[in-house]
Order: sequence, then C-alpha cells, then structure tokens
Amino acid sequence: MTSLRSVLFATTISAFAIIGCGGSTSEPSASGGAAGAGATGGSGGTGGSGTGGAAGSATGGSAGAGGPCTTNADCPDSGVCGFPQAAGCAAEGTCFPAPGATCAAYSPGCACDGTEITVVCTGLPAGYVMKPLDHAGVCADAGTGGSGGKKFSCGPTLECDSATEYCKVGTGGPCCAPPSYACEPIPSACSQDPTCACIKPAIGAQECTEPDGNVTATFLYP
Repeated sequence: MTSLRSVLFATTISAFAIIGCGGSTSEPSASGGAAGAGATGGSGGTGGSGTGGAAGSATGGSAGAGGPCTTNADCPDSGVCGFPQAAGCAAEGTCFPAPGATCAAYSPGCACDGTEITVVCTGLPAGYVMKPLDHAGVCADAGTGGSGGKKFSCGPTLECDSATEYCKVGTGGPCCAPPSYACEPIPSACSQDPTCACIKPAIGAQECTEPDGNVTATFLYP
C-alpha cells in the first residue's frame, strides 16, 4: 500500500516537472471582447416651428389721394385738388395729401376763372397748380381773346376785375355833384351769368352796359 502511494506521488511530481520545464501551454487570448457600443441616445424631439405670421402691413394709403376732384372740398382729410399745369383749362383735378409747410414765394398765373393764383410753393408736385391755368403771369396780361380776369376802366382812375367785379356808377343827386365810381363784386346769383341781364335787376340799377363783356351799372339818383 505504501509502495502504491509512493508510485502515485512520484508520478504526480513528474507531471508537474514536465509542465514546469518544457510544456508549453497556449496562453488564453487577452483580447477582450469589444467594449459594448455606447448606447445611442434617443434623438431629441424637433422643436415646433416658431415662425409667426408676418405682421400685417400698417401702411395705409393717404385717404382720398389720387382720386378725382374739382375743388379741395372733394378731397378727404384736408387734401388738396391739383391740376396739371400743362393741360391748361382742360385739366382734370387729382387729390393730393395735405401739404406741410410751404415757401412764401409767389409766381403768378391766371386761372381759367380769371383769378390770379400762384404756380409755385403750393405743396403740390411740380407741374401742378391749384386751379386750371389759362396762362402764366397776372390776369391783367391776358391776351386770349376773352375778358375773363382782365382789368377794365371804371371812371377816371379805377380798374375793375371783369371776372369778379362790375363798375358801379352813381349820377345825379345834389346839384353839380360829380359821378361816383366803385368796383363792386358781382352778385353770387350772377356768378354763372355775369351780364347786365342778371346783374341789373339783381342790384336795382337803372342803366347797364357791357362793352367787351365788362359790366358797368349806373344808378340815377334824384
């Protein structure tokens, strides 16, 4: 029994010796398994579109600007009625926004109604005037064949505007009193018909003449 144990012990020792001296063993692979891929984070949620609608345009057109007109009263918001100067008496008016400060220069023009107007510093665009224009310059220089706006003699010293006035003559009265003369405004009732046929009865004159369309009404005083 003892001998068997001795044999087994010797055999075991020999085996260990063989391993220690010459037995090679495969080393276990040191390559570790690939590290686990890092967990991919979930895609962040896409934020909702935050683009608001464009603010509504607050730019309003000038009230009445560009509309047709014949006088300033036809233009809202204190607008002014302007007429293309080049179109003359055939001009049609257009509303423009109310002007701001204007210069004080004056360049006369004779409007088609016989009144003098300025053709500059009106606040209107260049080339536009406040009334249809018959010609540049003062009305007294009119040479258009009509009497509108021309001056005419009233007595020895006065001159009346044929478009807006008549010559009032007074005769008679106290002995030896000289005639009186005055330029009077044509009655509003006769503004469309400034003739003796309208003016004479409107003012109660006894006599009336209208050479060249210039009305002279005479009052005969007792």
